Amino acid sequence: MLRLSLVHARPGMVLAMPVHHPLHPEVVLLKAGAPLDVHCIPRLRELLVNEVWIRYPGLEELIRFVSPEVLASYRDLTVCIGVALDTAIVQTRVDMDFYPYKRAVMSVIDRLIEHPHAAILVSELAGGDRPFVRHAGNTCVLSLLMGLKLEFYLVRERARLSTWAARDISGLGVGAMFHDIGMTRLDPETLGRWNTTRDETDEQWQKHTVIGHDLVQGDLDPAAAAVVLHHHQRFNGGGFPPRTDLHGRLVPLAGSDIHIFARIAACADLFDRLRNPPGAPRSDANASPPLPAVHALSQMLQRPYREWLDPVVFLALLAVAPAYPPGSMVEITGGRRAVVVDWSPEDPCRPVVEVLEDEAPSERAAAQRTRIDLRNSGGIEVTAIDGIDVRAHNFYPAVAGEFDLLRVGKAMVNAAPAEPAGLTNGKAATAGLARGSG
Repeated sequence: MLRLSLVHARPGMVLAMPVHHPLHPEVVLLKAGAPLDVHCIPRLRELLVNEVWIRYPGLEELIRFVSPEVLASYRDLTVCIGVALDTAIVQTRVDMDFYPYKRAVMSVIDRLIEHPHAAILVSELAGGDRPFVRHAGNTCVLSLLMGLKLEFYLVRERARLSTWAARDISGLGVGAMFHDIGMTRLDPETLGRWNTTRDETDEQWQKHTVIGHDLVQGDLDPAAAAVVLHHHQRFNGGGFPPRTDLHGRLVPLAGSDIHIFARIAACADLFDRLRNPPGAPRSDANASPPLPAVHALSQMLQRPYREWLDPVVFLALLAVAPAYPPGSMVEITGGRRAVVVDWSPEDPCRPVVEVLEDEAPSERAAAQRTRIDLRNSGGIEVTAIDGIDVRAHNFYPAVAGEFDLLRVGKAMVNAAPAEPAGLTNGKAATAGLARGSG
């Protein structure tokens, strides 16, 4: 199996996974086993299908990263989100029943737990011509993936709850589904400015958090409603909306004063907005193509973004959003084509790759391919993905264990509660976490 951008698709290639309609995920456009031809490839591009899985001898092991059950639950969730957001756009009052949305979220959680390897790719498979729905779905699933990785942190940050209740992330998923619902009530002029400028200082646009909270308060679980209200809070205290203290003064939220669910959703929201601009109502799906994950992750390690994020939550993002997803075709030093066959969140930009010397898939060529672990490659690195030069975006740990979420989790469990440390300068992620709890 090879995960292929449609830019590289060629007639005669055979699909390893079905292709679903981007606008109607329940509709199968092409079944697994169907050959691509000169007619269907341009048609898929017109429908904004960005990539396909094709059969490729020697890469059958990549099937572990793809689960039809996970993808089906994600498609169902996307349909659920689409219906809810469409209703919010056309109706003056929105009555939201929390439990159907919770059931949809729990179905995704169950599938992710059953297929942990496949979970890392689910956020990569949302596309289509409805950026607002796509963004809501991606933010929801990414938040759930991070939440599953952060059980130790949820227990720490929700200490007033029982361990079982603290680990329940259904509210996180529902809140992330509707984090931008307030945008459905913004006027066309404000939405037009946002889709054009992406200016987060726009006071009219900032109102979508409070408007959204007013829409869902009383209908959604309080933790889910907190995500809607606070997903633009920043870890350094620079976000919005401010709160009013006992003396009537407006004060910012910062650090652990921000609900942990909102911190997780904020990280997922930012990652998807950097990868897939734009993602608001009335936005144009053709305005700009998706950017590689490594591009977004690299930006998030730079100022100002690195100061906005909870560093422990960012490590969870690195653990579920590969810089170079398995199955992707890349170029490595020397201009050689290769496919990513494995990766480590501890060194995200040095995956394991298999060099594709052959132009067409064949059993004979598969037996002769060279596999390279870029962590031990003597300077060989990924230089491009989908034809985009990424050399300036590769980032590497400055010290061993810098991106190791498991190490941080063990240290937190064994240490007294402490405030997480900030991110380091440059392209390294989280110096200071070596203290244990960070």
